[in-house]
Amino acid sequence: MDSAIPRLEVPPARLRYAGPAVVGAGAALIVLGALATSAGRGPLLLGGLLVLAALAWTFRGGVRASQVFLVLVVVLLVVPARFRIEPLGVAGTPASLVGLSCMALWALGFVTGRPRIARSTPLRWALLAVVLTTMVSYVAAGFRPLDVVEARAADRGLLTIVSVIGVALIAAEVVRDRAALRRAVTAIVSAGAVVAAVGIVEFGLGLDLAAKLHLPGLTFTPVVFDSARAGFTRVVSTTSHPIELAVVLVMVLPLALWLFLRAVGHARIWWGGCLVLVAVAIPMTVSRTGVVGVIVALAVLLPTWTWCRRIRLLAAGGVGLVAFSGVVPGLIGTLRGFLLEPGGDTSIKSRQAGLERALDVIAERPLFGRGFGTFMPERYGYIDNQVLLGTVEIGIIGQVAYAALFLLAAGFALRARRVAAGVDRDDDRELAASLLAGVAVAASTWLTYDALSFPTGRALTFVLIGLLAALWRIVGRERRKGTAVTGAYPQGGALVDA
Repeated sequence: MDSAIPRLEVPPARLRYAGPAVVGAGAALIVLGALATSAGRGPLLLGGLLVLAALAWTFRGGVRASQVFLVLVVVLLVVPARFRIEPLGVAGTPASLVGLSCMALWALGFVTGRPRIARSTPLRWALLAVVLTTMVSYVAAGFRPLDVVEARAADRGLLTIVSVIGVALIAAEVVRDRAALRRAVTAIVSAGAVVAAVGIVEFGLGLDLAAKLHLPGLTFTPVVFDSARAGFTRVVSTTSHPIELAVVLVMVLPLALWLFLRAVGHARIWWGGCLVLVAVAIPMTVSRTGVVGVIVALAVLLPTWTWCRRIRLLAAGGVGLVAFSGVVPGLIGTLRGFLLEPGGDTSIKSRQAGLERALDVIAERPLFGRGFGTFMPERYGYIDNQVLLGTVEIGIIGQVAYAALFLLAAGFALRARRVAAGVDRDDDRELAASLLAGVAVAASTWLTYDALSFPTGRALTFVLIGLLAALWRIVGRERRKGTAVTGAYPQGGALVDA
């Protein structure tokens, strides 16, 4: 609900521009990487930049685990997912490397106490269930004929699960207060604005910008997809597929809304710009999944808003659609046709064929599946449905574990909204709804594409689940102590040190 609670004074000016700094750093990383590589001194220049950044950060007051997490989140979203360390295969994508780094950081804190992590939470047990069911499916794969290619795919599947578990644990247990939580949301939205801006440029120029880059130490891996649909260029930006880009942007959209609605002054202009970039880029993916995701996000958010806010934002959205239709004629009508008249769409026929294929395989091993990552599309065909694909690979038991994880995330959000109190009550409640909307979008897309096969989307899903657990813990801790930290969400989107 709209809050009438007075806001605190803005912290020092140097902290107001953390959001723009993230966007600028993300864009500069890609541009400088391309320029440096073309000059033949890419590793040297980028290494020097990283060293200088580390020194500046240390001089600023030391590196904390929550700050490392912010850097990893920006890398996850901004570095193009189609680049990878070639010898590692799919485990060498930026998202997988970020996740494995998070897992190592969490394990270090769990064993040594540095960095400090939170005490055990229900999220740990839900994630443990996901790991155990994946390992059971891995063992079950050994009881059927398994060639070298599928065995390696099963090994990579384990690394994939470890990586997403890592980002969820770090998000949940290193983000220990509202200031750190606010910084995490700011990093996600700012990096998401970079992703959206790249997509808009690609749509306008008809180019795949990531394919033009040369990043030191990484190999570009082309991904096959329909680069045009209904006469429109489908953009990919820093993700690996237009559908994944749509899902990522729609997951970021509720958080961008939260920052915009809670900001005041000049910060409101900044976050409004980020919100517009994300919203404009979604239809440019020419994906019905993006439209469905927006509907799901609004279905979660609208009941939590006042009627005044609903009318204002829906009216603004209507004006935006009219303006967008004038700038890009025909695109909105094309998306509407995909939703209302999907009969002639080849992707629908492909999904129907995938359904039949999946049901045949599920009948052979319904409980534990055939091994996560072993149903390779280049060998067996695409299913384009994570619920079906997951049942094929980890069985019904594994899918129950994932369903429990999503339900637990919803429980975190509902509990945080119910017990939130004090000066930050409205901020807590609205942030819980926004994070839940992002997770709901991710869960709904399990019916429209094979979500765990796409690195950026799956990692961001687990980041949002982890942040929901962090918010639940922060609000619950204050309720138990009977106190509330005043001013943890600064005015105008400014950031403060924890």
